[in-house]
Amino acid sequence: MSGWTLEDMERKHIYIFPAGFVLNGKVRVYSGKGQDTETKLFWGKSTTVWNDDYDVCTLRHKDGDVMSQAESKQVHNFEILK
Repeated sequence: MSGWTLEDMERKHIYIFPAGFVLNGKVRVYSGKGQDTETKLFWGKSTTVWNDDYDVCTLRHKDGDVMSQAESKQVHNFEILK
């Protein structure tokens, strides 16, 4: 997935997958800072990327083709505790 991008609806924020990255199952991309692993990638932003009221996340192939899109009418990040 080297060179693929993940972007917000307005294309203000564009994450570029790192060179050599290979998708082996599920991966989460976090907007904050952290250490990349095989299952977690970090954008390195100090501010939020996604709008709270509505946004569209677009995954693009390195040639620019849209591979996938997801929309959210209210963005929250919950983790199951139990």
